[in-house]
Amino acid sequence: MSTADLRSTALFDKALGCLAGAALGDAAGAAAAATDCGSGNGDDGGQGSRGGLAFGAPGDETAMAEIVARMLVNTGGGAALDDWARAMRDHSPQFGKDGAFFISVQQVFNMVGRSGYPPRYAGLGTMPHSTGVVAMGPVGIVNACNPWQAALQAYELASLLHVYDVGFCQDGSAAVAAAVAAACRTDATVASVLDAAVDVILPVSGAEMADLIGRARQLAADAGDFDRFRAEVCGSGGQWLRTLAGDPRETVPVALAIFALADGDPQQAITCAARFGRAADAIGCIAGTVSGALSGAGKLSPDWLAKLEDRRGKHETLATGLAAAARAKLQAHRASAADLRSIAT
Repeated sequence: MSTADLRSTALFDKALGCLAGAALGDAAGAAAAATDCGSGNGDDGGQGSRGGLAFGAPGDETAMAEIVARMLVNTGGGAALDDWARAMRDHSPQFGKDGAFFISVQQVFNMVGRSGYPPRYAGLGTMPHSTGVVAMGPVGIVNACNPWQAALQAYELASLLHVYDVGFCQDGSAAVAAAVAAACRTDATVASVLDAAVDVILPVSGAEMADLIGRARQLAADAGDFDRFRAEVCGSGGQWLRTLAGDPRETVPVALAIFALADGDPQQAITCAARFGRAADAIGCIAGTVSGALSGAGKLSPDWLAKLEDRRGKHETLATGLAAAARAKLQAHRASAADLRSIAT
């Protein structure tokens, strides 16, 4: 299929919506003041007036999502943790800059990019963070309509950054990848996307993350609107808020609850995420990733997309490559199915 033909498909639109939504959520969250939940700025969560939304520059969340997208394109959608380690080495100037990425990500880069440490051990001893979680949208795209396959690949990839006592970060990565894959289905709804995010999580090892997502979803339903939901979360203290604001046990449940409160609308989801405060860039990136995949880029505001003008060409190229990788995986699955039929019938 030609590039022009690929760009006329709904899959391309969803891939572009996923990438643009992530970058917009990151940029809006970056512009929000880094406030504690419920402190200092009333109900505005650091965004000031409810009448408008400020955008900063997309940060490490967007950068990592783009690196993962390029890695998936280069591997035909079949990337594993060694490929992610190689991609980090290929982008060493970005990771080598102090403060460009969270300290635990820089730790992994120093191990695999500078010391030659085996990638499967690089995640030992890292702190919980959401840099890997927010990068999983492209994994959902190359496994479009197959949340289980998306989750398996996300678990594999996320093991580069998070293992053992921070394995719940892998659960969050799987949930986001599965949500995006489910959002690509023609009959996708907000409910089906959220169901997929929980269904793929390991039932015993990942029980904590699955429970948190389910409880946040119920809290959002009971609250009925963002302001009440935020007040409940902020007023609960340690029940929802973690020592590190970027802990996926906080960012993933909150982002998916906001996605539900916004009824899947990316602009509402990104706006609410920015107003939440705390790790608003990560929350906005996750909410924008999932809602952008559900709605597609065609439903994003042209005024908002103009904020990403310097990235538009890159995102279109990556979205085309992700769509092509998804089609390549489809062809491989068809070939495997044909071989299985030949020996099973």
